[in-house]
Amino acid sequence: MSSTRIILGSLIGASIRHGIFAVVLPWLILYRTAGMEEMRFEAGYPAAGWVLVLLGTALYIRAFAERLRMTAMVTASSGAPGRHGGVTGTAEETSAENTGSTADDDPAGDSRPIWSEGAHGWSRNPLLLGVVLILFGECLAFESLLLLVYAVLYWTWLTLYLVFFEEPALRRALGDEYLHYCRHVPRWFLRIRFRKPA
Repeated sequence: MSSTRIILGSLIGASIRHGIFAVVLPWLILYRTAGMEEMRFEAGYPAAGWVLVLLGTALYIRAFAERLRMTAMVTASSGAPGRHGGVTGTAEETSAENTGSTADDDPAGDSRPIWSEGAHGWSRNPLLLGVVLILFGECLAFESLLLLVYAVLYWTWLTLYLVFFEEPALRRALGDEYLHYCRHVPRWFLRIRFRKPA
């Protein structure tokens, strides 16, 4: 299977999966609770909500573009598709397994693995963080208490999945390299680093 088909398949899979959680389910919740005043905030903040939606969308697009680039780099350097058929919907589900190359593969000589660059150097789960920001933005934008409950439950479920299933698997697969990455990059929130002058 060509790298183009792998990348296209991952794009379609992620768009469908995250679209269901970030668009379809919130729309169904809003549709079911339309006209129910008890399900609305007393005083909402719709403008702040739309800002969060835009920030989440921008983060998602950037992180996904990075994942496509990483997949293309790994596929090109190995001359074959990744062990698991390339990137699936989220970078976090298969990031280390599919993009485990390090500075030895990087012509620029960067000491970091390629899956710790860009947005992935700020948050270990930037795709999922983008979806979470969109969900919290939607609950403010539409002033919906039920959307807030949904966003909190979704975030809690993702955190439990990452802590108990995905991260242990990545630690087993990558060992010290992944532990080093976890020590320097937070699971969720973006960490802004200021470089010290040389």
